[in-house]
Parts: sequence; structure tokens; C-alpha cells
Amino acid sequence: SLWPAVSWLTFAVFGYATVLAIDFQQRTLIKARQLTEQLTRQQNFTDHVISAAPSLTYVYDVKSGRTVFISPQCLEILGHSADEIAAMEGGVLQRLLHPDDLLLAKERFAELTPDSPTALRDFEYRMQRKNGTWAWLLSRDRVFARDARGQPEQILGVANDITSRKRFEEQLQASEERFRGIFENAPIGISISDIDGIFVQCNPAYERTVFLLL
Repeated sequence: SLWPAVSWLTFAVFGYATVLAIDFQQRTLIKARQLTEQLTRQQNFTDHVISAAPSLTYVYDVKSGRTVFISPQCLEILGHSADEIAAMEGGVLQRLLHPDDLLLAKERFAELTPDSPTALRDFEYRMQRKNGTWAWLLSRDRVFARDARGQPEQILGVANDITSRKRFEEQLQASEERFRGIFENAPIGISISDIDGIFVQCNPAYERTVFLLL
């Protein structure tokens, strides 16, 4: 009879198809697990790099004005945790940026267009720490995401704490101003020459002395 042969053939084809389906499913699961493990390793590596770096890494959403990501260094530099910064009403710039720097920051973001380069110019500004003091930061930003029209939507930035450098610059400037005041108001003549003996500068008392000698 032909029927048993047909039934056997159907069973064999069905069984073979089932084996193939199971094998394909297993291969798919193995591949998915491998990709998941690889993605996890990459994510862990990225997290470790960000956590180990002394710089502050962040992603700022231009349209909403909110910080959608900020690295743990914010706690050390600003005294605020990442969750506290993310929850700030009005955005971190409105809440923490120094009033004298806020307008410059807004102008900087207002200049962003579809033609804006990926790398933006460096920006120095002050952020208020949780204890009320001010930290000077230097940010180097790049366009991280654009909308369908090419308009920058998110900015990826790395900020370094330059408070110590700024404090040194202020002290140096104050020292120069003190020296200038002493130099200009000294009752005796003072002149400055280079190593070749070429006259560089003199104070008013020196000028008066030379004028009288002439």
C-alpha cells in the first residue's frame, strides 16, 4: 500500500524540519547570549573608564535643558549626586551655573545650527557647589545627537575642574597689580633693562630724575 510510505515520508520530513527548527533556535539563542555578554562587557568597560577618569562626563539635552547623563565625578567636583542633578527643576545650568556665565552658555547653544561642526569651542564657566562655593570648569563639547533636520539635540561633554588654576591666575594677577602699584608710585627712580642693556621700562620718578638732569 502507498499510504504507509507516504505517512512515513511525511513523518520523516516533519521530524527533520523540527530538528532544523530546534537547531536554528538554539543557534539563535547562543548568538543572542554571546551578543548580550559582549555588550555587557563593553558597557562595563565604558563604565569603568568613565568612573576612573578624573574628568566629569555628561550628556546635555539642548531642547529640554536637562542633563540626561552625568558621571559619578559630579559628587566629588560639585557635591551633588547624579540623581540630584538629573532631578533639578529647570535644568542644571539654570540652577548651578554662575549668573555671569549663564548668558554666555545660552548664546553658545543658540548658535547651534545644522551646519554646526561636531566639535564645539572650549568653554570656561563657574558652577556652584552644594556647599555654596564656586568651581571653575573647562568643558570640551561635541554634538552627540542631531534631529532629522540635522539640528544638534544633545551635547556630549568632558569637563575638567580648573579651580586651582584659576585661583593661581588670580593670585598672579593680584601680585602683578601690587608690583605695578609699587613701581609706579615709588618715590625713587626705577628702570628695567634687558640682558643686553636695552632700556625696557621706567617709572615716573625715574622720568622726572632724567628730565631734571637734562
